[in-house]
Amino acid sequence: MILYQSIAPGFGLAAFAFVSPIMAGLLPGANYTIALIMTAIAGIAITATYAHFMAAMPRSGGEYVFLSRVAHPFAGFFMNWSVTWLFWIMTSVNAIWFATMMVSLVGVFTPVPAYWLTAQGSLIIGLGMSVLGLLIVLTGMRWYVKFQDFVAVVMIAATIALFGVLFWIGSQGNFINLFNNAVAPLYKDINTTPYQYIIDQAKAAGWQQYSTAPFSWANTIGMFVLFGWSGALNAASFGSYVAGEMKNANSGKVQLYGLTGGFLLNLAILGALGYATMAVINVDWLGAGWFTQYNANVFRMTQGLIGFPFQLLPYIVNKPLAALIIFGTAIQGLIAYVMDLIMVSRSMFAWSFDRIFPTRIADVNARFHAPVKAVSLTFIVAAIFAVGYTLGAQYFYSVMSAGLWLVCITFIVVGITAIVFPYAKKQLYEVMPLKRKVAGIPLLTILGVVDVFFFALMASTYIWWSNFATVLGVWSGQTTLLIAVVYIAAIVVYFGSRAYWKSKNIDLEAAVKEIPPA
Repeated sequence: MILYQSIAPGFGLAAFAFVSPIMAGLLPGANYTIALIMTAIAGIAITATYAHFMAAMPRSGGEYVFLSRVAHPFAGFFMNWSVTWLFWIMTSVNAIWFATMMVSLVGVFTPVPAYWLTAQGSLIIGLGMSVLGLLIVLTGMRWYVKFQDFVAVVMIAATIALFGVLFWIGSQGNFINLFNNAVAPLYKDINTTPYQYIIDQAKAAGWQQYSTAPFSWANTIGMFVLFGWSGALNAASFGSYVAGEMKNANSGKVQLYGLTGGFLLNLAILGALGYATMAVINVDWLGAGWFTQYNANVFRMTQGLIGFPFQLLPYIVNKPLAALIIFGTAIQGLIAYVMDLIMVSRSMFAWSFDRIFPTRIADVNARFHAPVKAVSLTFIVAAIFAVGYTLGAQYFYSVMSAGLWLVCITFIVVGITAIVFPYAKKQLYEVMPLKRKVAGIPLLTILGVVDVFFFALMASTYIWWSNFATVLGVWSGQTTLLIAVVYIAAIVVYFGSRAYWKSKNIDLEAAVKEIPPA
């Protein structure tokens, strides 16, 4: 189950590898290999850290469970609340993204009415798809696993197909010929080849050629941030939100091998697809294509709302094969929506179980063994966010900047907790399933140090990385406002609940001081 929860979304992330070389083209001087190695180290550390805590405290609720027991109930709620809001926001993003990709999929075979290419049309489709996601979550983890089986098969097939296409193209020279021949009717008015025209226009617009740039540590770290931003570093934390619903959740080996193994498999596929893509499509051209894709006079290949470089597929390969790869990428949006819905609802369940939220939200349906009230409330708020995302799409990157910051700070706090836990909570640490030492130092402490280093490095890019605005969007006033609102709301909710229960002579914090969850 744990390995599956990493693999299924991982094949969607592997499809991102087809896009990640484009980011290399936008980050002159970045070293793709070093960025992958940094991602591997950070990913192994954070997944192994979560595995330690999950095996010791196998209860649904994410970081809230172990941070509230090991550090302090407020610390657990504060950090879990902040990262949960990112997942809540991402439910709307994933629903809309899945809708736009599905419209594009239809556009491979037949013209799509203009309305369904608008933001409003995507919202309607996205809300419809989100109802499907709601039904999957309401039926409990048993049906979710069946759905994930299906998604895994689709993503495996799409990934194999993508490898096949790249192998069939074979070389950069073949790609240039295929591309120029396929899109020639769209570029009858130019005096050079379409391939070269895109590069020339990108240069004229200020794009810097990747292959001629000297090595840059700043942009290499930036690429590491991009891998994390894509989900490569935080997807594996999903298991901590449903630990109480897994078989053998208290097995240290199951947790460690499942989470870490799943992450490494994801990264290996992502890296392999990235290298294969750069071998047959010049990374300079990938960067130039991304840079000019929104200029209709320069980049004239369009397939509805599909992103670069996927709109190239129908021009280069047969339509059914292109559709399979696009669908395999699109379905990542639906699985991510379902996972976000589960994570938020399980956090709410844990808060309610400990009386921070109204206790009724923790009610579990006897038939489906799912917290129906928590799931339904999560869905309603997610739908509201979807409407807000549609109306305020110009703030998307500001919101994502806030989300990345919230995740980084949460992982840093998890790392700090891991460093001190073996010493501050020695009695509880001694009964953990995983408690190996290296040179006399607890492995969990070492993992925590690595967590803090890499995620502090990632968070610091907001300050010093000049390309942050170019690639991920600026830290705007909306970013600061969103983070402030999330943090202030956490304080109000927690201490408001504490005061309420104190008025009834109930100590909100007593339940988690001595008794670890079963």
